Amino acid sequence: MYKVYYKPDKSDNYYPQHQKKPEPIYVSSIGCSTPWPGYETQVMHRNLYVLHYVKSGKFIYQGEVAQGPCMFLMIAEEPQYYRAANDTPFYEQFWFVFGGPAARDILLGAGIPIKNAVYPCPYIDQAYKIFEELTAIENYAEEEDGYYMLSGLFRVLSLHAKSTLRSEKKKKSAFTKTLLNYIHQHYASPITEQELAMLVNLSVNYMHRKFYEDMKMPPIQYLNRYRIRCAKRLLTETDFSIAQIAESVGFSGGNYFCRVFQKYNNSVSPSEFRKKHRYDHIP
Repeated sequence: MYKVYYKPDKSDNYYPQHQKKPEPIYVSSIGCSTPWPGYETQVMHRNLYVLHYVKSGKFIYQGEVAQGPCMFLMIAEEPQYYRAANDTPFYEQFWFVFGGPAARDILLGAGIPIKNAVYPCPYIDQAYKIFEELTAIENYAEEEDGYYMLSGLFRVLSLHAKSTLRSEKKKKSAFTKTLLNYIHQHYASPITEQELAMLVNLSVNYMHRKFYEDMKMPPIQYLNRYRIRCAKRLLTETDFSIAQIAESVGFSGGNYFCRVFQKYNNSVSPSEFRKKHRYDHIP
């Protein structure tokens, strides 16, 4: 890693000394700055993504005023520009500049839509600690600086993914949480929609609609998917027969179990799945 100091916007930029290209994803540079009120970037055109983490201060991005702590994304191949607000007392930020053919999918996997936008960042303090590690030269091994910087990007993306998952969980209604807990505890027994509706004192239709709104699938479909997840573990970790596994996860018969299993596993049968994934399988 080597460091370049840019005086106009008071920014420190760090670049990997050993960049192995092409990579599916790579970090081109990381940086930090405390620009003055009213500072604005030039309009940049580059084939790289930029994740800005604003620890404090107010800025204008995409015509909207935003306030730290937050994160905003700049998209590759689109004009990149932002401006610090005129009345911001102290603007502090750090960023990752990265690219590669896998960058888009990795952002999506972390729960970040591919658009120029500002996102809340409840994990800003954790992200800042990671960045402090990334800018400490003693943490680098010779010729591995590019990978170490990339590991920092992945660590921060994992924080975002975890935060997004928590947010989605909080959105689930109390009714759905109750039904999920019940399904997870009683999946091996027969369960009907009538039974689930009675559990939360709702009509079947209303219960069905609320569950679908939260989970994007009907309750019985979720039940069967959960049963199949449990069956997969038994297929790979036990010597139980297919019929025994079907019964232990709540299916009334082996043939029905096989049909449902194939439905959710690209037509792969339970026996084929066991042969491929069994713990003692040697390729």
